Amino acid sequence: MPKNLKLEHKMSSERILPGVRNRVWVGVLYVVFSFLPVLLHGQVVVTPASPLNLCVGGDYVAVGDIIIAETNPNDITDNGTGFTYIISLPSADYEFEDNVGAALITGGDRLSSMSIDVDPNQITVTFDHSPGGANDQFTISNLRIRAVSSGLSGELRRTAGTSIQTGNQPSDNQNHLSLSTSVSTLAAEAGSPAVICSGASANIGGSPTASGGTGPYTYAWTPTTGLDDPTDANPDANPTTTTVYTVSVSDAAGCTVNDNVTVTVNPTPVITNTPASLVTTICSGASLGFTPTSSVGGTTFTWTSVTSGPIQAASVSASGSGAVND
Repeated sequence: MPKNLKLEHKMSSERILPGVRNRVWVGVLYVVFSFLPVLLHGQVVVTPASPLNLCVGGDYVAVGDIIIAETNPNDITDNGTGFTYIISLPSADYEFEDNVGAALITGGDRLSSMSIDVDPNQITVTFDHSPGGANDQFTISNLRIRAVSSGLSGELRRTAGTSIQTGNQPSDNQNHLSLSTSVSTLAAEAGSPAVICSGASANIGGSPTASGGTGPYTYAWTPTTGLDDPTDANPDANPTTTTVYTVSVSDAAGCTVNDNVTVTVNPTPVITNTPASLVTTICSGASLGFTPTSSVGGTTFTWTSVTSGPIQAASVSASGSGAVND
């Protein structure tokens, strides 16, 4: 509509006198109409959640807060009950975690009875609206979303509902959340196998335990038995029996990968000797033969002198039997 339209209307008359032609202007009337834009309803403003790049086939990822606010009273809706605000996903490549999410009234004084229904494909916020003066605002939070297949980037937008006033549909064109997908390069390394004696401990995990993908990373070791911190990248493991530990590494894009490591626990050996008593007196130059036996197969023996006199290592066999010369 033009802003300024100027209409001019002239009124005149002519009087004819003998031999003389006179023109007499009786009057001129100017009528000016000024058409200025009138904003019946302000625009509903959407503050989107932070963009997400999701791992294809990964776990659900938390979505930040989405804020929907009026710039003038009654921008969102007129007075009544059962109004809806519906947001849909850009494609079937994404899905919400079913029944996970919240809708909270965070501004104004006329919204009430707000609830949210989250299914894998869309979000429906329902609320009532009563007379009042302050600008209203509500926040959608605690949503979780994942990428089920590789797709094009897209945005969450309002696609339906009864809540936006005529003339305020620009909110339909506002982004609520930017989404994209990627094939992850995330890798997990649980470390090298470890062998310990009962009662000892070993540090497990790689150097590093997580790489690639999109940081930061989170760690979850299972089982947790014998670990000092199952959420640490490199926990200390002190199991009582041989255990296979699995680490699940997750990144900020929702990707999760696993790796495992075995900690073998050997029981503390019990040594017996033949003869049973090793406290024996011999003459210089004489020899003493005995055989130690371990309760754990594959045990090796190391000989040391704790009193006096050298031990002739060459005379001691790997089995632990042999002569001790003094």
